[in-house]
Amino acid sequence: MQAALADGRLTPALESWALELGAKDEAALSAFLTAAAPVAALTSMQTSSLPGGAPPASGTAALTAEETYAAEQLGMSHDEYKQAKEVK
Repeated sequence: MQAALADGRLTPALESWALELGAKDEAALSAFLTAAAPVAALTSMQTSSLPGGAPPASGTAALTAEETYAAEQLGMSHDEYKQAKEVK
């Protein structure tokens, strides 16, 4: 069970269901876990696929198309918009 949770074949939300199924029908649980494909998104961070495995430094991301449009409509430069967006 722990291996299936660790490799993404079983989500934490399904753990109690899997325990109940295993208590009633161990073969059915085994068949489910054998057929279940691991979900990569549950086993690592998306940023680990970036060069160096680290997330980008804050403030280095480009504006989205929507943010670029908003900056232009507000008469702001992209840098001004980024700074305004970061202020909390």
